[in-house]
Amino acid sequence: MLTKNVLIFGWFGASKKQLNKFGDLYKKIGYNSNIVETPILESISYQNWKQWKKYGLPNRYKNTKYDRVHIFSGGIFQYHNWILHDKINKIDSFGHSSIVFDSSPFFPLSNQVSRYSVNVIPYIKNIPKSDKIISNIVDKYWKINKYQQFERFDEFTNNINCGRKKILIISKNDNLLDHNLIEKQIKLWKNNSTEVIRSNDFIDSNHLKHYKLYPEEYIDMLLK
Repeated sequence: MLTKNVLIFGWFGASKKQLNKFGDLYKKIGYNSNIVETPILESISYQNWKQWKKYGLPNRYKNTKYDRVHIFSGGIFQYHNWILHDKINKIDSFGHSSIVFDSSPFFPLSNQVSRYSVNVIPYIKNIPKSDKIISNIVDKYWKINKYQQFERFDEFTNNINCGRKKILIISKNDNLLDHNLIEKQIKLWKNNSTEVIRSNDFIDSNHLKHYKLYPEEYIDMLLK
């Protein structure tokens, strides 16, 4: 009998079929799962962020209290704004006591979005200084929409600096993440007496490839 519940936030553009594989994985260790798809254009739109923040967790997910939230990559943007809604309204729509960061936390900064775009869209890599070009485009787009990048960044880091247990499935080989920022965030969590579990097993797996290369170690982390 499945006695626990997990809400899985997909990476940018992940299909339900792709994410269901991880739902099946959780089923094997005793969890029911709900899936949140993360469309990339909606996820980097500040206008959309304001809507997520305004309305919070959609009703289709509210009938379940979750023991855990599992966040892949940029799925953290959606989670952040739904949690922000809860904090503002002093409610707890999720009920979770642990968070799995899988190829995450992915920070809401233009250089992070740029790094992701350059690495996942093949033809962009061939454009000289493509990372700076994309970063400037995203930055200007956000400014037009009155997105104060560093103010929002502080809001974001404060929001994920909660007492919930953190399980990190990340690799130093993942060049899409800002590892300096992650280390600072881990220090904040520990200073806040938050339990942080990380593993050195994922040595050479790249972004979102941890389960593929290290299935046993990956499942081990989910059992923490």
